Order: sequence, then structure tokens, then C-alpha cells
Amino acid sequence: MLIKKDKKYSIKVSIVVLISSLILLSSLILTSTSYYFGKQSVDMMAKKLLEKSSSAMLSRAVSYIGNSDRSIKQLQASIETGFFNNINSVKMINEYMKTILVSNKEFSSVYYGTKEGDFFASQREPNGSFAYRYTIRTKDKVINIWKDAPKELKSQVLDLDKGYDPRSRPWYKKAVKEKKVVWTQAYRFLDQSLGTTRAFPLISSIE
Repeated sequence: MLIKKDKKYSIKVSIVVLISSLILLSSLILTSTSYYFGKQSVDMMAKKLLEKSSSAMLSRAVSYIGNSDRSIKQLQASIETGFFNNINSVKMINEYMKTILVSNKEFSSVYYGTKEGDFFASQREPNGSFAYRYTIRTKDKVINIWKDAPKELKSQVLDLDKGYDPRSRPWYKKAVKEKKVVWTQAYRFLDQSLGTTRAFPLISSIE
């Protein structure tokens, strides 16, 4: 009888172990399956999100380039037809550039450099206002004037070697060299922010 009891006990233990093993195996299979399909689902969602983001970025880039090219053509036509030469007021020049900034929220500034080293610019400030700048190079001085600008941007008169010269900037050099509308590589602006410039030359000014 003892032997039979031991056999029954052994059989019961075997059945319990078998059932436990099956439960554990089922759990492992379910966990692995859930992980696999869960990973696939996450990967699919990530892929769709990336595709959507890429599409949005591409659309934005195309829109940005289109806006910049339209504005450049407008500005180019105005300059080449002598519009700036017929304006005696620097304020009117800056206001004209401001209209381009107002129409194009992506632009941080619009500026114009001459072969003599003069410079006119309108730029968007962080608070949404607009600052105006013009630089005139004389025989021995550089007159740099700011209007409606932050207090740290002060008008000043500097020696020629210390004053701003647009002809030394990447956008001016590349446009003159390639004689066409160009994009510059990313570079540091004077305020140390990183950006790029869409520039074009006035062929009549390149001699």
C-alpha cells in the first residue's frame, strides 16, 4: 500500500509539474508574441509619424523657398529699375524692406549691400517689432545707424577697419562670385545666431 501511495503521489507531482510547465510555456509564448507584435506596432507607428513629419518639413521647406524666391524677385526688380535710387529717404527704404518681413514670417531680416560697402537692413526683433539699420562708408569712417532697435544696438562711428562691411560677408561674396541667386551655407550672423541667407547679385553692380 505504501508503494501504491508513493506512485500516486509521484503521479500527482508529475501532473502538477506538467501543468505548471504548460502554463509557464504558454505565458512565455504569449509574452513573446505580444512583444513581437507590439514592437511591430510601435515600429509601424514610428514609421508613419516619421513619414508625416518628413512630409510636413518638406512642405514647409518648399513653401519657404517659394516665398523667398518671390520676395527676391520683387526686391530685385525694384532695385534694378532704380527704385532705391529714386528714394532719398532711408526710412522709406527700410519701410519697403519691412513690408517683405511682414509678408514672410519665416524671414528674420532683409538687407542690401552695395559695391561701395554701404548697407541697408530691416530685421525682426524677438518681441515682434522691427529694427532698422543703415551703414555708410566714407573715405575714412564707417557710420552705423540703428533706429527702433534694442538699447544694446547703438549707433556709432568707427574706423574703416572696424566698421561693418557687407562685402566681407558670406552672402555677398557668394552672390558676386556665382552671379546668380544663391543659398549660403549655414553661418553665424553678427548676433551669433545660426542661419542661412538667400542672396542675389545686381549684375550691373559687378564690375
